[in-house]
Amino acid sequence: MDMSVALAEGWRLKSNISSRVGTWPMRAMASGGMVLIDLTDAEREPLKIARDSMALKVKYLGEYNIHGAAKRAGFLKDDVLVAVDGITRRLTEGEFIGQMLVKHAQKEQVKATVLRGGNRVELVLPMQ
Repeated sequence: MDMSVALAEGWRLKSNISSRVGTWPMRAMASGGMVLIDLTDAEREPLKIARDSMALKVKYLGEYNIHGAAKRAGFLKDDVLVAVDGITRRLTEGEFIGQMLVKHAQKEQVKATVLRGGNRVELVLPMQ
């Protein structure tokens, strides 16, 4: 089945690809070099983020070449991604990467919202 059709029909990409070597180039393309972790339910409570909402914390932020695109766009380590391109539902890092790669072309600029120090910050995520 075509992945764009599968996503349009509500299928979710369930694989955990975060530890795979092949994930690094996909991170550069889809997240500008960020390593993202889904916050646990306990970590969400003080931030007032619902269990079914996006809460992807920037665990690591690449610094150089294509892996530094998110940093150059203003993302910081420990930011919590709560919305991207209108998507606010809970996603794993693998689901996030899959969504971004299927829905967006290279060089697109995707609107993103992060929580930083209790404030919402609007940024633009560059697709590569």
